This record gives sequence, C-alpha cells and structure tokens, in this order.
Amino acid sequence: MSTPRPIPHAGLAFTLRQLPRVRGDRMGIFADLVREYGDVAAIRLGPVVLHVFNRPEHAQHVLQTAYRNYHKDPHVIGPVEQFTGRTMFTSDGEPWLQQRRLMQPGFHRKRLDEVAHQATLAAEAALDRWRAAGDTPLDMQQELSRMTLEFIGHALFHVDLSGDASALGRAFVTGNEYAIYHIDVPIAPPPAVPTRRNRQFKAAMQTIDGFLLDLIAQREAAAEPPDDLLTMLLEARDEETGEGMPRAQVRNECLSLFSAGHDSTASTLMWALVLLSQHPEVEARLLEEVDAVLADRPATLDDLKSLVYTRQVLDETLRLYPPGWALPRMAVEADVIEGWAVPARANVTLSVAAMHRHPALWEAPDAFRPERFAPGADAERHRYQYIPFGGGPRQCIGKRLALTVATLILPTLLRRVQLKLTPGHPIETETVLGLHAKHGAPMTRLWR
Repeated sequence: MSTPRPIPHAGLAFTLRQLPRVRGDRMGIFADLVREYGDVAAIRLGPVVLHVFNRPEHAQHVLQTAYRNYHKDPHVIGPVEQFTGRTMFTSDGEPWLQQRRLMQPGFHRKRLDEVAHQATLAAEAALDRWRAAGDTPLDMQQELSRMTLEFIGHALFHVDLSGDASALGRAFVTGNEYAIYHIDVPIAPPPAVPTRRNRQFKAAMQTIDGFLLDLIAQREAAAEPPDDLLTMLLEARDEETGEGMPRAQVRNECLSLFSAGHDSTASTLMWALVLLSQHPEVEARLLEEVDAVLADRPATLDDLKSLVYTRQVLDETLRLYPPGWALPRMAVEADVIEGWAVPARANVTLSVAAMHRHPALWEAPDAFRPERFAPGADAERHRYQYIPFGGGPRQCIGKRLALTVATLILPTLLRRVQLKLTPGHPIETETVLGLHAKHGAPMTRLWR
C-alpha cells in the first residue's frame, strides 16, 4: 500500500497575488490555483488553509463515500448562522437528519402543481412590470430576484410580497453580504460592535424577523391554515421521535428557504439570459422550441417533457455559473482522498466551478454548448462531474423544485420578450453565498 501524498501548498508569491481577490472572486482564485498547481492544492487565505480538490472522484469521496467524515466548515457556517441561525443547511449528523426528515415532505412531487402555477404567475407579473417600465434598461439581477422572492412567498408560504419584495429583498441581500464579509474577513468586528456594517445588518434582521415572526404568528392563529410549506413545518412530527419543530427553528428554516431559494433561482435565470444574449444562435433555437410548445400561453407542468432544449440551456448555464460554486467541508478525522493525505480538522473545498470547466472533463470547457446535455449525452460522464446541486445524501433538498421552476419561468418570459444586454456592459462574476454579476445585468426588451 502506497504512502499517502502530502497536499502541495501554493507558494508565497502566488498567494500574495490572490489576496486582493479574496473578497468577491474566490471562484477565480480556485481556478488559478488549479491551473498553477493541478487538481489538488492548498492555499492559505487569512487564518484558514483551504485544501482545494477538483476531480469528480474527489467529490464522490467527500459527498458520498465518506460523507459522515466531512462536516460543514465552521469558518463558513459560523458567519452564515449569524444570518440564518442554525438550519438544516448548516447542521450535521443527527440534527441535520432530523431536520431533513421533517422538511422532506414539503418538497414532494405532489406539491409541484401549485408550485408550477405560482411560478408562471410570477413570471407574468414580472412581464407586466417590465412593459410598464417603457424603454428603460432594467437590471435583470434585481428584477429576477424580486420575481423569485414573490414566487416563493406565494408558492411556499401563501403570502403576497408584491408590496414588500423590494425592502425584503434588500434585507436578504444585506444579510447575504454580511455573512460573506465575515467569511472573507474573519477578524471583522462581531455583531455587538456598533460599526456601520453591523448597524445595517441589525436593521436588515429587524426587517426580516418582523416579517417572518408575524407570518408564523398569523399562521398559528389561522382556523383553516393553507396547505403549504409553512403549515407543514409547524405541524411536522418526526416519524421516529414524534417531536415537532421548535418555533425558533421554523423561523430559521423559513429564512434560509427565502434567502437561498430565491437567490439561486434568480441567479440561474439571470445567467441564462446573459448567455442567450451573448449567443444569438442558441437563443434562436430556444425560441423555436418555446413558440412550438407554448404558442401564446404560459408554460405548465405538462410542458416539461416537451421543453427539452430549454432544460439543456439551463443545465449548461448551471455548468458555467453554478450558484453553489464551491462546497467547503471540514474533515472530522484524518483521511485519504484518492491518495492525498487530509489531516484531521482540515478544510476540504470542492471547487465545483473549476471542475465544471475542467479541460480534461469537458471539450471547449468555457464554451456555451447546451447540446452537452442532450438526452444520452452524459452516458460517459462521471456522475460527480456535474454537481450544481451538490451530491450524495446532502444533495440540495430543493433540486427538483428549482429545476422545475426555472424550466417553466424561462420559456414563459421568452414567449413574450427577448432580453438583450446593454451594449458594452461589463459582465464579471462576484462570489457571494451564491454567484452574482458584479456590475449587474442591465437589459433592454424587444417585445414579441
């Protein structure tokens, strides 16, 4: 049996060149690390040494084979929990399993009919707003964020956010930015210190908590509560223990679902529109499918089987711009990953975005080619080569819902309007808890 190899560390000169990019471009740092040092390398960013892995075999080991040994990284989860509190997403072991069992029914296939209906209603409402805005370019990053926030309010919580989406959306952005700032700057002042950033965060949390706690209280007092995710969370009982979910936990899970759910779907749709604007030949083929399947009506759940190219476009978008651009973990005990020695308590980061553009795994990896995901095209592909929703037992609980919603909203929008990037506008990624456009995505509208 061969001796495990130590993981090579990035040199001082390379590391110093990356420091200006720590805030906002960690995805770029990981891509450069892979190009410079290969598929496995370590780099010190502040007090934390990141051990970056970049192969499907590595991902399968961490996410499936030995997943019990890889917990969420406390350097990441600590700041996230300042924003969301302890949730299923941030938990490990038995607490995670209990929360997963309680929440799983809320994402069952039988709920997709109502979800699909609300998705297309949200898209139609957005189209009406955009038409009323005249010829003014609109930032699709902001517009789609508002649309998906309103959708989640209706579909999962039976609440109308049309009058509150802007303020609530800004509060979620502030919380997201606060968490990522404390990940990037571990020595930042804690929340109790009255800095400008901390005061803004406190105000944002007051907005979010005022909304969520009022929503929960109204639902608990309702004589005939609607059959939605919030009611399910309040009434859920663990099949093995019979225990329900504490109200503070309900608040945390709702916050997490609102924040992560709307942001990831909005960013996927936004990047899809950016790519379509940059690739008119793909857009033309997609519009042919949209017109043939939908004609003059919104998409429905029954259309999913016919929207084949639409799904390919979204899958390729998620390859190039995955919201979960990296998956950070901590090794509970020392381990060996494909011959590489991993110390106990070490950070292990799966660089999803770099793996999705790995030249040994993808032909022309930076090209936008939806045909990569044509039926049967993945026959020779490693199952962990493409993991926009993670993998293994901890794969994103909302994967099916997110893909369904995006596959219905995109054609519902495009059947009525073409969206074109403002000429000359710079498009750069910004790594937050998701993946944003650093300068936004202002687009003009050509009505069909």
